[in-house]
Amino acid sequence: MLPRLLFFVGTRPEIIKAAPLFHTLRKSSGVQVDLVHTGQHYDWNMSGIFIEELGLPTPLYHLGIGSGSQPYQIYKIIEKTEEVVGTYLPDAILAVGDTNSTLATAIMASKMDIPFVHVESGLRSFDPTMPEEINRKVADHVASLNFAPTERAASNLLNEGCSPERTFVTGNTVVDALLKMLPKARAESNILKKLKVDPSKFLMTVTVHRRENADNPERLESIVNALIEL
Repeated sequence: MLPRLLFFVGTRPEIIKAAPLFHTLRKSSGVQVDLVHTGQHYDWNMSGIFIEELGLPTPLYHLGIGSGSQPYQIYKIIEKTEEVVGTYLPDAILAVGDTNSTLATAIMASKMDIPFVHVESGLRSFDPTMPEEINRKVADHVASLNFAPTERAASNLLNEGCSPERTFVTGNTVVDALLKMLPKARAESNILKKLKVDPSKFLMTVTVHRRENADNPERLESIVNALIEL
């Protein structure tokens, strides 16, 4: 029987970063890999459209976690992933990034004594107030294998005591996703036309989604004013 892998995703960036590796694993004749979506991001424009555009299959399991406080999301994901793992019986579990889905998946795998593979490990902001910093650190330290995107990320892991034997520099899968999707975007995207933007003129795309920015009127105003000055 082939080794069975479960690849967990829960948010838009996780779907994007997971896609290249998932497709590579699916092409391999040596493993069986299936997708699990926690539902942390559940709006079509934040989830379904990316699964479709990136050519990913419909997730074998969709946990439907939805919104809620961070402790609630983590608790529900652990509860429901335990049910999935008990049914599927994977040989290893993979997750990418630093979201609540990744943290919960890492904890669940560790407690059930299942090897956990953390993709995009070793990134650090060195800001302990960031929820993502806690998530990524826990995931890194319970992982059986850490796939770091850069040498610096790998150094962070080694400096924190992670084993060199389970730390590998693999590059950033978001770059792989970008390179794969560029031809499609150039051929099919109509966003500039839809927004009536002339690409020959100065163009800047900015996203602001972190809660400490988006939920703070003063900080958001400062960001907008800085962009206007640019």
